[in-house]
Amino acid sequence: MKIVEEEKLDRFTNDIMNDVRIQKQGILQLAEEENKAEYDRKHTEFLNENYELVQKSMKKIDKEKNEIMSQIIMANRKRLFNKRAEVIDAVVEITKERLYQHTQKEEYFNELVSIINKCIDSIGKGDLEIIISYSDMKHKEALEKIFGKCITIENKNIEMIGGCKLLNKTAKRYVDESYAKRLEEEKDTFLQNCKINVE
Repeated sequence: MKIVEEEKLDRFTNDIMNDVRIQKQGILQLAEEENKAEYDRKHTEFLNENYELVQKSMKKIDKEKNEIMSQIIMANRKRLFNKRAEVIDAVVEITKERLYQHTQKEEYFNELVSIINKCIDSIGKGDLEIIISYSDMKHKEALEKIFGKCITIENKNIEMIGGCKLLNKTAKRYVDESYAKRLEEEKDTFLQNCKINVE
């Protein structure tokens, strides 16, 4: 009888231990699953936060890069514009000097007479005022012999270089065929033809 009770007790203890072991395994498995789910949630949250940080950093870097590039482009445009202005000014100054030297040559007088005749043909005859460059003052008397007393010397502070300006007071018409005016027009044409633009 004692043996039977001990066997019953052993079986009962064994059953309880099995139940406890099964419950323990269930609890451990549930805890492990919960831990894994929590870990996955935290991991995803961490990745999302880092992704957002990386995106913000990338946007900031892109913005800074764009600002730097804009500054570099603007600085380069300014340098190009300044260089362009220097080149054009140098070319204009060289051309002015060559034109002035040309006006000192003997054949220039005949050229000046021809320019004046073309201007008269252009604006018509009448009460004329022929304006020549201050530097052409030496030709005044010779021109007056050809065209009469209508020759005026331009103010020495107004640059004509050579050529003439003509005013027809009767027809109220005016033409500027000075070398300075033609050079200015050629400069504009030169810029258009070369398409030297700073955008």
